[in-house]
Amino acid sequence: MLRRRRFVPGLAGAVMAGAATMASAQDPYGICLARLRRIIAEQLKRQAANVTAATRLREDLGFDDLSMVEFAMAVDNEFDALIEADLAADNWRTVGDAIRELDSKGACRR
Repeated sequence: MLRRRRFVPGLAGAVMAGAATMASAQDPYGICLARLRRIIAEQLKRQAANVTAATRLREDLGFDDLSMVEFAMAVDNEFDALIEADLAADNWRTVGDAIRELDSKGACRR
């Protein structure tokens, strides 16, 4: 007898799907993405509604070394997640990388 498995998307599912555009209280990854979009919009001084978890920080958004460090510091301030800005600037390639680090620190659920 075959049992049907119910797929419950976790962080990987949310990141791969680009996360939902409308975040609810039940969706910590969507909330995390929405907060990151706000930080990106403030930093770039333009709308960031089209930013998804797959958006590349350097290639798609045009971040340079300084703006990567500033972004990491802004994320640290927003989420109070004790992020080392210089390491994050080197390791984060996409918005999803930032979400994964924030989730590993429990910051997406606060």
